[in-house]
Amino acid sequence: MQISIAMETTPKIPNAVFPTQIIIQSGIHSGEMKTAVTAMLQAQKLNVDKSWEEAYGRGAVIQVHDILKLDSDIAPLQKRLQNAVQELAEIIGEINKVRKTI
Repeated sequence: MQISIAMETTPKIPNAVFPTQIIIQSGIHSGEMKTAVTAMLQAQKLNVDKSWEEAYGRGAVIQVHDILKLDSDIAPLQKRLQNAVQELAEIIGEINKVRKTI
C-alpha cells in the first residue's frame, strides 16, 4: 500500500548551487600555521532575472584540511585558494585596525 499526500504547490527544482557558509580555521600545529576550509553548499533555484527562490535542494560539504596540501584533483586550485584566504585575512586585519577588536 502506498500512502501519498496531495501537494498544494509545485516544488521548485534547484538549478544552481551556492555556499551558505565558508569557514576558515587556522591554528598552529607542530610549530607551523595550518589553515583548513570548510564550505557548506546548498542547491537552490536561480531565476533568469538572477533572483533566488528557495527550492528543496540538497546540501553538501566540501572540506579542505590544509590549504598548503590539496588533494590531487583540486591541486591546480591551490594558489587561488591560498590567495583568497590571504586576501580575506588581510581584510579582516584592516577591519580589526578600525574596530580595535583585539
